[in-house]
Amino acid sequence: MSKTDLTTELVRLERGDGVATITLNRPEALNALVREMWLGLDAILTDLASDESTTVVILTGAGRAFSAGLDINAIREGAQANHEEMLRVVNGLERLPQATIGAINGYCFTGALELVMACDILLAAESAKVGDTHAKFGMAPSLGGPQRLSARIGAGAAKELLFSSRHYTAAECAALGLVNRVYPDETFMDAVRGLAGEMAQNSRYSIATQKRMVATTAQHGLGVGLQVVDSFQPPSGPDMAERLASFKKS
Repeated sequence: MSKTDLTTELVRLERGDGVATITLNRPEALNALVREMWLGLDAILTDLASDESTTVVILTGAGRAFSAGLDINAIREGAQANHEEMLRVVNGLERLPQATIGAINGYCFTGALELVMACDILLAAESAKVGDTHAKFGMAPSLGGPQRLSARIGAGAAKELLFSSRHYTAAECAALGLVNRVYPDETFMDAVRGLAGEMAQNSRYSIATQKRMVATTAQHGLGVGLQVVDSFQPPSGPDMAERLASFKKS
């Protein structure tokens, strides 16, 4: 599949200057996730995983929502993506070698929260609202949401968010450490692109290696993280010589 084939009506992909932007594009339904969107995301993430021209990936939503979560009508009708299809997307996003930024531009609930937490860095617009409503509908999270949430903000805060089904403001999310930064709505995407552009100037090799080091330590503890340093050899990437030469000239 060529790069130009990856954009669909419901999921857009734009690439340039080392940054890829994935946009959930169903604004009339607050980007509620349907099976076609999960399949589109899977195709895009599979392609990006081997795209050496992309250093940073942004995931966001069109309109006034990141995503309201899984489409309830699709669930009622038995037309929603199956668990394997959704899990493949969430895990694929988390395993991308690029730096990933979840740009929460508005509502972000339940299944969408499980999805965006697979990103490395979360940024939020001031008007964003975040919550998990599995408990309200008698459902159990199945995409790793509680696990990733507790890893980000601690077990106690995660339980309160999950058990209450309350909608948290962007400021509350920042105070908990769920999102890294909050920006005014009118400058939000400019700020997101600015950070992505800053990261994209750096080495894709270094970012991918650092990402694996952090993930190994988070999963297995500091001791194991330090023990596996040798597995990340060589310590220099294929672009090191060029970058050092460029630095000397500047």
